[in-house]
Amino acid sequence: MSSGTGNDKLIAGDAYGGTTTPSLVAPAVTVAVNFTTNTDVTRESTTGVETLDAVFNASVSFEGNKVDDLATINLGTTVAVDPAPLDAKNIVNGYLTGTAASTSRADFNRMDATLTTVNFTANANQGLEVDYDAVFGVNPELTLNITGKTSTIGNAGGSSVRVINASTVNLNHNGTVAATLANGLQVDDNLVGGHTTNVSITNNSDANLTIASLGPAPMYFGTAIVDGNTVQNLNITSTKAGDIFAGSFATALMAEADNLQRFTVSSATASNMILGGVGTDMAFNGASDLSSNRSAPASPARSCNTVFPMPTTSDGAAVPVAATVSTIFDQR
Repeated sequence: MSSGTGNDKLIAGDAYGGTTTPSLVAPAVTVAVNFTTNTDVTRESTTGVETLDAVFNASVSFEGNKVDDLATINLGTTVAVDPAPLDAKNIVNGYLTGTAASTSRADFNRMDATLTTVNFTANANQGLEVDYDAVFGVNPELTLNITGKTSTIGNAGGSSVRVINASTVNLNHNGTVAATLANGLQVDDNLVGGHTTNVSITNNSDANLTIASLGPAPMYFGTAIVDGNTVQNLNITSTKAGDIFAGSFATALMAEADNLQRFTVSSATASNMILGGVGTDMAFNGASDLSSNRSAPASPARSCNTVFPMPTTSDGAAVPVAATVSTIFDQR
């Protein structure tokens, strides 16, 4: 099946997961799906589909090994043909658009590096997993944007968001309400395939961003960023009044940090941050023996009220420093 010259939309509903899904050659096409049937979604060759609007209401594994050119996933966007285009108020190019929460986990496997963006346009009650193909010399970069009124990214018994074989993972809160990852952000430190070297978390909202911890674990009671042993660059930034909460005195920001080289924190004047320790958990899934990547906790009296809880030994002494923080910015 071929589309026109571009910017077309195919509304597949649940049929995209059917056994008779046709081959699709489509320049600059958006495909809209609402998965309601438990299945592994594998199609014939699909090229030119640049955007996928998807809602997951069934246990579905979207297999991307035959999907080329997909660049953006709008998780939670719903699309339908407008039955009354002259009367409808929420039409875009003749289509009714809206958002709906996904009640099942959004699971994408064997994706190409062309996939660069996932936009959370509605709640993802059981979270998200994106697994890239491990290709030598290819370093996928994934940006995760929390948008609109998305408030909850849940979990299906594991992490809220897991990204496999991506070298860079960026999480941005661009929404209008407070948003929470209920069970951590899991990146990839498996050296057998691709692994994550760069992680950034940015709050561009006036509402708060919370990354709750995955745990508990020995010594520390969980960590907001999971599997961070290959991360070299970690950046935490706020640009507006919204706060960032990722870890605490009892839970880590990123417990595993064997290869961390640069840790940068930049806080807007009106934004507060509470961040847990880095490299704090010696026993968390083979964690590093780093105890802290700061020589001292930042003062809570600073105008941005940024607090970095720091682990201590049983006698109250600060745990020895094992790496260096490049920069901590306080944007006053």
